[in-house]
Parts: sequence; structure tokens; C-alpha cells
Amino acid sequence: MRKIALLIGVSEYEPGLNPLPAAVKDVDAMQRVLANPEMGGFAEADITVLKNPQRQEMEEAIYELFSHGQKDDLLLFYFSGHGITDDSGKLYLSTRRTRKQNGSLVIPSAVAAGYLHDRMNRSRSQSQVIILDCCFSGAIAQGLTVKDDGTVNIQQQLGGKGRAILTSSSSTQYSFEQEGSELSIYTRYLVEGIEKGAADRDSDGWISVDELHAYASSKVQEAAPAMTPKFFPVEEGYKILLAKSPKDDPKVKYRKAVELRINRGQFSIPARRLLNSLRLQWNITTEVATAIEAEVQQPYQEYQRKLKEYETTLLEAIRAEETLSETTLNDLRDYQQHLNLTDEDVALIEEQILSQQKATQVVQPAPTKGNQFQQFEFEVVRVNSQGQISDRTSHRAEFFTEDLGNGVLLEMVSIPGGQFLMGSPESELERSEDESPQHTVTIQPFCMGKYPITQAQWQAVANFPKVKIDMNHPTAWRMGFLIY
Repeated sequence: MRKIALLIGVSEYEPGLNPLPAAVKDVDAMQRVLANPEMGGFAEADITVLKNPQRQEMEEAIYELFSHGQKDDLLLFYFSGHGITDDSGKLYLSTRRTRKQNGSLVIPSAVAAGYLHDRMNRSRSQSQVIILDCCFSGAIAQGLTVKDDGTVNIQQQLGGKGRAILTSSSSTQYSFEQEGSELSIYTRYLVEGIEKGAADRDSDGWISVDELHAYASSKVQEAAPAMTPKFFPVEEGYKILLAKSPKDDPKVKYRKAVELRINRGQFSIPARRLLNSLRLQWNITTEVATAIEAEVQQPYQEYQRKLKEYETTLLEAIRAEETLSETTLNDLRDYQQHLNLTDEDVALIEEQILSQQKATQVVQPAPTKGNQFQQFEFEVVRVNSQGQISDRTSHRAEFFTEDLGNGVLLEMVSIPGGQFLMGSPESELERSEDESPQHTVTIQPFCMGKYPITQAQWQAVANFPKVKIDMNHPTAWRMGFLIY
């Protein structure tokens, strides 16, 4: 039995379709794990790789893959790039020259799924695996129109005997990650499942296509809940064995123990002690165990980062516009889709912000009688690791001026209330014992001096009538700011 693969990645496109830098890197990663004799076991000569092909080259490669396979051969077709639907809902795979005209797909510039389906049906092979890491919404976002609800019926268009079809997203969802990773999100976890042996759920030393998809799908939905990878096995397709897994490797066993006991990125105290015991029992170093735990926690941490990014963006938009415009609301929806957050995720963030605003309105510190809040603008810059400015944003804040008497004035800035997570996870390197447990801290709004205080200002405040305690002039002044 031969194992033959065709791997296609399309990163470069004509104007009108967004480039996908990860696609060609996806192909390299898939080739690496498939060609490894301890993993995929595909012979190098039986793996064909196409990067940014044109239509004829791509169709000829598909023809070759399915023309020469024998009954017992395993044929694998992998595509990473834009998946596009035409006005009637038919699926096309993009090529380097795929383009649109007057808002519609130029049909001859892409490869029809119908052609792929036809070649699959004509093949003698009874073991066919199709993996589509497609951003079906890619073309739609650029103006192509789909008349249905955006859902592509993969099984109807590609289904057949002895096949397993794996897709990163079944409808108009972004399936590519634009930052933070070299690979697209679905392929990243396909590769991880094979390379780390993590997808071998039953620990039999083999990774079947249904096990691989189950692993990748669970990880994708941890990191990007709005994405819904799909698996379409036909007849015995789900049983196809795609790769080997080290059966008794201690690192694989430890990873599975971690996967089993992690809950929302954290471990309970008993789970932590059990994992420490298993690490010692299986002779795994602290460094290796920490690296494994970090990999397992990564999807959840990525999800939390996206939630925080959306929350920060929404807050900045609210500060910039008292009432959000239709344009801003549309941009927020696009950003939500880019982050692969669900409507439920966004609704919860909006509810939390609304609650904080109500609390702020109730306890907002007021200026002294006769003084009114005014607004001022300031600039925030971000710098990279080399100290170079990478971003500039303008913000507004409120302040009032307090007359301390004898011509001494003090400008006070209003600091809004909010919440933050205090502490660190138990898996964090070099953490202290007093950093547990992690908990949410709520800060009430307050006012703080706009600038470091002068000696004249401090002297004026120190001469105010005593409230509760004596004030140590030198010590208190060294703090540098006054807080109300």
C-alpha cells in the first residue's frame, strides 16, 4: 500500500482577494509531519507540493493524484487558501490568478470543487482523505455575493465512498489567523496533533482521521469559538489511519494527563499535585513538563487575549464617540469576525462595560464646589522590543482644578474604575507562592494629581485640618502624587 499526498497552499492573489501568508507555511508544516517515517510515513517521492499555482498546474496535479492510485492506496489532498462560492453556492478553490470582475468570481480563474469531485470518483483508491483549510468568507468579504446563507454543503459536493473530508470552517467564517502564529489556526492543531502524538485519543499507537479532526477541532474552538470545523466521514472513511503515534512515550502520556485535567486554562489543587506526581513517576523534567502545559494552555490564553483585545477596542470606540455610529458598529462586527468571537462573547463584554459605566456614574468623584470637569487630550505610544514607536493613539480624560489657597492650584485627573485579574497561574515560571489564587480586583473611580506635586502644593495640603491620622511630611511627599 502506498500513501500519496498532494499539498497545495495559495498565499498570493490578484487585487481584490486578501493575501494569506500562512498558506504556504501550512504546506511546509504538513509536508514535514507526513514525510516523517515516525509520524505520517509518506515517502518523500509520494508527496507533491504546489505553492501559489495557476489553475492548469493545480488541475493537472489533482488529475495525477487520483489517476494513479490503486485500490489499497491512501490518497491525501490538502488545500490551504481561499475557498470561494459563486452566486449559485458552488464551491471553488482559489489559485494564484483567481480574481473577480464587477463583484463576481471569474469562474475560469479558480478550480471548481466539481472537478475535484469528478477525479475522486474516478479513482480506484478506496481510502481518500480531503483536508480543506479554507477561508470561505475571504472572497465574500471583498464583495463577492452569495445568495444563500453562506453555508457550503461540503458533503454534497465532495462526498463519496471511503472518504473522510475535514474542513476548518463550514460557512462564512474566517479560518486564518492574521497574527501571532506562523500557521493558520486549523492546520496548526492538525500538525500539533500528529507531531506531539496528542491526537491519538485511544493510545493505540495510531492516529485515525476522526481522532485528528476531533483534536484539532477542540483546540480551534478553545482559541476561536466562532469557528466550527466539520468532519464528513463517508462509509468507512472515519477509520482511515493517517499517522503513527509513539505508544508509550512519557511526554505523550503526560500531555494527555494535562489535557484531561485542565479547566479553562487552570488546574485544581488536586490536579496540580497529581500532575507533579506523574511527572516524577515518568521521569519528565520540570522544563519539559512546563513546556507541555504551556502548549495545552495556549488556545485558552489566545481566546482570553482576543476577548481583551475586543474589550479594549470597544472601550476606545466608546470614549471617542458618545453614540457609536453605524460605520463604527459595522467595523466592530468585522473585528469580532476577525477575532473569531461569538455573538455571546461580545454580548458578555458589552454587558460588563455597561455595568462598569453605571457603577462609575454612581460613584464618580466630583470636583470641589465651584470647580467643573474639563476634558484634555493626550497621546499614548507603543514601542517594540527595539524601543521604536510602533503605534500612536489619541485619548481623552477629564480633570478639574482645585484652588488650595494662597494662589496654589492643583489639577486633578479623573481615573475611571474597573477590574483586573490579580495573581498568576500555577504553571507560570518563577512565580511566587503569594501570587495565588488568581482573583478579580475591582477598583472604584478616583481622582489623582495630573502632575508630580510641588513642595508648595504639599505644604498647602499638609496644613489642612486633620481628618484621621497625622501626616508624615517627608514620607508622604516622596510618593509624588496626591490622590482623592
